[in-house]
Amino acid sequence: MKILIVTGCVYAKNCGRSSFTGLDYVVSEIATKLGETNDVTVYTITSYPSSSRLENVTIRSYSVKKIIRYINIKDFRKYLKILHKKDCLKIRIRCLRDFIVSKDIEDLCRTEKFDVMHINGAKFSSLAAANGAEKNNIPVIFTLHGLISFGAPDVSKVDQLSEKS
Repeated sequence: MKILIVTGCVYAKNCGRSSFTGLDYVVSEIATKLGETNDVTVYTITSYPSSSRLENVTIRSYSVKKIIRYINIKDFRKYLKILHKKDCLKIRIRCLRDFIVSKDIEDLCRTEKFDVMHINGAKFSSLAAANGAEKNNIPVIFTLHGLISFGAPDVSKVDQLSEKS
């Protein structure tokens, strides 16, 4: 099975990053295990050099030089709509980047013919990547890892509260 995993970042050798989150390690481990029996490609929304390596996995990413070709006048209204959001400028620029990067993901889906796309997380880049999969008739699986943390309330107390209502 050909699987595309879209995520923010993974723990890879030669990626140029010095720090990673627990989520990066979890996604890396999942991809490595899946790669033992499947053809797995990980697309990182964080720009990684082509020398990045993860066992049993192909790593793909974008570069500024690579995504410039996706900027076109036809999408100008969409760019303006993204830039006119009420979020801070940093988030608006990140959303614009994600929209343009989604065109690269769409092309990757078209050329590689994946059987399924797994998207880790729920943010603007996830939706943009899912649109690329939809245009190529690729089923999408969304997952959210690490939502229950050590600081989360005790689940039994939550159940008790719902019984009182």
